[in-house]
Amino acid sequence: MEKTKTPPSLLNMNRINFLSVLNHLDDGVMIADIQGVIQFYNQSQSQIDGILPENAIGLKVTDIYELNNRTSMIMQCAHYQQAIKNRIFFYKTVSGKIANTITSVYPLFDDDTITGVICFVKDYKQLRRSMPVTNASECRFTLGNGTQYTFDDLIGSSLISSGSRKPPRKRPYPLPPS
Repeated sequence: MEKTKTPPSLLNMNRINFLSVLNHLDDGVMIADIQGVIQFYNQSQSQIDGILPENAIGLKVTDIYELNNRTSMIMQCAHYQQAIKNRIFFYKTVSGKIANTITSVYPLFDDDTITGVICFVKDYKQLRRSMPVTNASECRFTLGNGTQYTFDDLIGSSLISSGSRKPPRKRPYPLPPS
């Protein structure tokens, strides 16, 4: 394949302020060093946790979350030097706020030496609110062979309406009082 000549790019990757971009993302973003000390904490993460960035930066993740080195994904990523992708993660902040998130954590390297981690956090409640609502009758299931079924196909609506279903048996023992 022959490479075509293109004009020089005006995009200088060394001059881009990536922290500004990260601060404007809808996802929460944290950057911590390998000891777990938070170096960057964006506004979206602040909303998810209910903690102001200035109150989080400079603290260890285990100081603001009810986590330890074994349960913190940031500390696990730093220890094993491997990414953790799209994990459902429930956690509690020291102020008592509980978060239900989908979290990914990636190691940051300077040459071959790990220097920190970056963590991306999606608030599950916000994600659910942003998903389009579909009509249940439009949802179709497939077996992978092109055949599709509706919920009525799977349950058999005619079974109930035709009266072919047996009435429920009487319990041989009474239910406990409520």
